[in-house]
Amino acid sequence: MIINRYFEVKTVMEIRNIKIQAGEKLYKRIMDGGFSLEEVTTVFAPASGPRFLVTAGFDLPVIKSGRLAKDKIVWLVGASSGAWRMAAWRQPEPEKAYQRLIESYIDISYTHGDNPQTLATSVREVLDAFIEEDALSFVFKPSYFRLAIIAARAKGIARWKNPVLQRVALLCCFLGNACSRQAMPLFYARAVFYTGVKPPPFCFHKGFRGSFFKMSEENFKHALLASAAVPLVVPPVKNIHGAAKGVYLDGGLTDYNIAQNYAANENDITLFFHHQERIIPNWMDKRLTKRQPRPQDTDNLLLVYPSKGFVMGLPDRKVPDRDDLKKYASDNNLRKQKWREAARLSTRLGEEFMEAIDSGKIRGMLGKL
Repeated sequence: MIINRYFEVKTVMEIRNIKIQAGEKLYKRIMDGGFSLEEVTTVFAPASGPRFLVTAGFDLPVIKSGRLAKDKIVWLVGASSGAWRMAAWRQPEPEKAYQRLIESYIDISYTHGDNPQTLATSVREVLDAFIEEDALSFVFKPSYFRLAIIAARAKGIARWKNPVLQRVALLCCFLGNACSRQAMPLFYARAVFYTGVKPPPFCFHKGFRGSFFKMSEENFKHALLASAAVPLVVPPVKNIHGAAKGVYLDGGLTDYNIAQNYAANENDITLFFHHQERIIPNWMDKRLTKRQPRPQDTDNLLLVYPSKGFVMGLPDRKVPDRDDLKKYASDNNLRKQKWREAARLSTRLGEEFMEAIDSGKIRGMLGKL
């Protein structure tokens, strides 16, 4: 009897597709009283490239539930492909817009002959596919949802078009960042583009380094393009209307994952759907395996990500990534098939998350960050 129960529990543990972790303060709150979506005040979406095709499985059920921003402001904050995810949330029909984003992103065709200019065209086509021109005004209508798009403004030699100087700037930034987090703003400064009357509260936190600019119909798509302009891959965007003059590019440089605290108040909750357990503050930290967010930046964070078992069941036994574009450059149809299957399988992630919070099982699944 005991043996059978052991194997029954073990089987349940193994079939879980998601993992949930919380920061120190939030962990205690959830263990004492549970968790509901209505408590969330910020949704953060990281710069993850094609990996968002898996985290999309979390987004869609939450969008469909309509339980966020019912009676209080919720900030949708994102960088790079994360900014595009959050922009889809702010469309008149968010579920349909999000599906268009998924399909148009998957349908990008890549060849070994592509260059920054051809890739810029592909990126623009994806953007135009999921954000229709006649829906732009909707983003700026009064709503409890507020959008914050993070880009990076190049400084010093990083702002020059010359590819050699750009590579030198990236190398110098990497070396400086390896010594100190304070080196990043010397090369790439955080730039936040926001909707609503006031900038997001995190822009006024002690230690925030960067600038913020109000979005409009004139600069909305330019901000999204800039946020996804991967260095040396997609051309940066120059002199965005309504913002300081300069060169703007990938927001993942400064906010790859969690690089600051998004909570305005002590009891605010930031919801973070991710593709992995590790949280990497900025793009330059990817190879610095010991570099983590500061504890105070994750105190009120709820991290939800796919389990190893789920990932092993995906095509190629991994989450889709940018390397797939080169790997399958001679067979784009096969790559699209694999990405589409990964997106399809990801739907079970969101279903399991919603069931966990509605049933109260989240407390039995919760771990500490």
